[in-house]
Amino acid sequence: MEFHPLLLLETFHGAFMPANLYSLFRDFSFNSLTDNLPQSFQSLKNINDINLAGNGFNGGHPYSISLMTSLRYLFTGTLDVLANLPLQNLNLAGNGFNGGLPYSISLMTSLSYLNVTHNQIQGQVNVQFNSLTSLSTLDFSFYSLTDNLPQSFQSLTNINDIFTGTLDVLANLPLQNLNIENNHFTGWIPEQLKGINLNNLAGNSFNGGLPYSISLMTSLRYLNVTHNQIQGQVNVQFNSLTPLSTLDFSFNSLTDNLPQIFQSLTNINVYWNP
Repeated sequence: MEFHPLLLLETFHGAFMPANLYSLFRDFSFNSLTDNLPQSFQSLKNINDINLAGNGFNGGHPYSISLMTSLRYLFTGTLDVLANLPLQNLNLAGNGFNGGLPYSISLMTSLSYLNVTHNQIQGQVNVQFNSLTSLSTLDFSFYSLTDNLPQSFQSLTNINDIFTGTLDVLANLPLQNLNIENNHFTGWIPEQLKGINLNNLAGNSFNGGLPYSISLMTSLRYLNVTHNQIQGQVNVQFNSLTPLSTLDFSFNSLTDNLPQIFQSLTNINVYWNP
């Protein structure tokens, strides 16, 4: 494969976009690429953005990518060769990556966006998040996370949206919304989450009752705990959750009487409980 001096290559929709709108950008997304990228990628030294998302990569990209010193946005790729690039956005979504997240992400100190959704990544998270001071968006959804996130996760004070992660270490972060939908969390919903608005807990394996700490999430508008194993008492004081309009408890095993304050909720779904 040889690369010529195109300003834009769009391979998903089959169309070329005006060079004056998107200079120095190539899009290889949602093709059937499964093999390693060729060494000729090193000829793309002036490229700023590459989109390889939604392919089937499970091997490695060549060392030549690390020579693309103008690259600011890489959408998918293996990680070790990228450590010295000034990447701002890294999207690894929808590929066949497996194993844990490597330490080399810790060296991508310019990252503001990291997306690892819809992969087969599992096991340890070896990233030192305290070095990623610019990171504001982190998406771990549909990720088979089994290990605890490192304590350095607490240093992500600029994060606006985090989609999954172990829960205790998130308690002191200035989060507004936390979505951990469709992961493999088990056990209790921890009390430490009193400072975070948990709006989507669906599709995990939480059990036990709902803790009182949810009563302190006073900005909640929507709470979804469907398809878990929640049972027993509901200890939430819903009269403190005045903005809450939608609450979905379906497909759980609630046996406790629902608090009378549920009557103040304008749209509530508690179907499919015994």
